[in-house]
Amino acid sequence: MAFREFRYFCSEAFKSIFHNILMTLASLVTVTGCLLFLGTFTLFSMNLSYIADQVQAECRIVAYVDPALSESETAALEATLCRIENVSAAELETKAQAFEGARAMLMEGGISIDNWEDDDFLRASYTISVRDLSTSAQTAAALRAVDGIADVSHQQDITDNVLRTTQVIKIVLVVAMIVLALIAVFIISNTIKLAVFAREREIHIMKYVGATDWFIRWPFIIEGIVVGLVGGLISQLVCMALYGACTRAVAGSVWFPFSLRAFSTVSGTLVLILLLFGALMGALGSLIAVRRHLKV
Repeated sequence: MAFREFRYFCSEAFKSIFHNILMTLASLVTVTGCLLFLGTFTLFSMNLSYIADQVQAECRIVAYVDPALSESETAALEATLCRIENVSAAELETKAQAFEGARAMLMEGGISIDNWEDDDFLRASYTISVRDLSTSAQTAAALRAVDGIADVSHQQDITDNVLRTTQVIKIVLVVAMIVLALIAVFIISNTIKLAVFAREREIHIMKYVGATDWFIRWPFIIEGIVVGLVGGLISQLVCMALYGACTRAVAGSVWFPFSLRAFSTVSGTLVLILLLFGALMGALGSLIAVRRHLKV
């Protein structure tokens, strides 16, 4: 395509946009609405998956230290535990720390243990974080085999339920995204069909005077791309404002225990989906809409 032809196609596309302003606005509103819904759902799905990952990260293994070990021997266990495959970190809780934790918990229930001086009934323990939750059972078995570890607390049922739930959530979100994208394509293409139908006579005249199919298509394709990009930009700005309000509300909330993704980590995906999807669907919708009217 020569630059002169491209300039002509762009000129015709923008003339059509302003000459058929009502239909253009109708297309723009529909495209923006679809992309806004798609963008909102994208942010929701990304954060739901992020929260599921946070829940997985909280599923840890507790390894209780043999009471016969001295404090130095207990501290030395950390290096041994961290060498076990799949162990990412081992955090020690001493007897004194366990005692203070029990004191704080009981005081919340109105029970005071301030007169207790002996903490020998408690055991030091290591809280183990794992890299892969799906192999945590094997990790727990390896921990039990370590000299100096008296017992290991590993709630396999809870771990399995968390893994199953997060997998189901991610699969459902992917399927929902695909369905939503197909619905958006259908709505956008049908809206652009209405715009093309309003100019059916113009298309027929161009065919009769000898214009090629692609010569007729290109102004409509560029018009669809422009409408899709503008709709994507508007929906992007709205999503940014809504997401900013949501992150501030969640950050200041005491009842919601999870954090949301920083906007900088989702903005790239959001731009890719909204702008590129808007432009692609605008072009595809124009191609589908014009094809029927080229048969004269």
